[in-house]
Amino acid sequence: RVVIPVHTAGRLVAHVARAIFEDGSERYHMPNRAAANASPASALFGESMLNDQLGVLTIAEGSFSMLALERAGAPNPIALLGSDWSVERAAVLTRRRWRGVIIATDPDLAGDRVARAIDASFRIARVFRLRMDCSPDDAQPDALRDQVSAAAAALDNVDVS
Repeated sequence: RVVIPVHTAGRLVAHVARAIFEDGSERYHMPNRAAANASPASALFGESMLNDQLGVLTIAEGSFSMLALERAGAPNPIALLGSDWSVERAAVLTRRRWRGVIIATDPDLAGDRVARAIDASFRIARVFRLRMDCSPDDAQPDALRDQVSAAAAALDNVDVS
C-alpha cells in the first residue's frame, strides 16, 4: 500500500492507504473513527498547500484524483478523501474567500451528491463542475488538462465581486 498522511489546520488528522496491486485486498483504507487523535471528518488532503492568492479552489474526492488535478494545472487542488462533505470540512474551506470553486468529483451518484453539498456551501464563490466520464485519476492527462483550463477560463471570465 501507499500511505499518505493527511494534515489539516496544521495537525495530522488522518491517513489514507491505497493498495497498488490488485490482489483482492481492500483497495482503500482510512480510519473511520477518531483513533490516536485522528479526525477523519475534518481530513482534507492538500489543505496545507492552499494558496489563497490564487482565488480558486479545486475539490476532488480522492487523493490520487487530487494529484492528477495538480499535474493538470488545477488551482489549489484538494481531496475530501471520500464522498462525504462534513461540517468540519466546510468550516475549513469556506472560512477563506474564494472567487471560484472547481468541483471535480467522480461521475457517479456519490460524486453527484457531494458536488451538490459542496455547491450549497460556497454561496459567494462561483462554482464550476467538471463533467467527465471518469474520475480525474483515470482521465487521460491531456483531456484533464483541457477540462481544467476550460474551468479556470470560465471562472476568470465571471465577475464574482
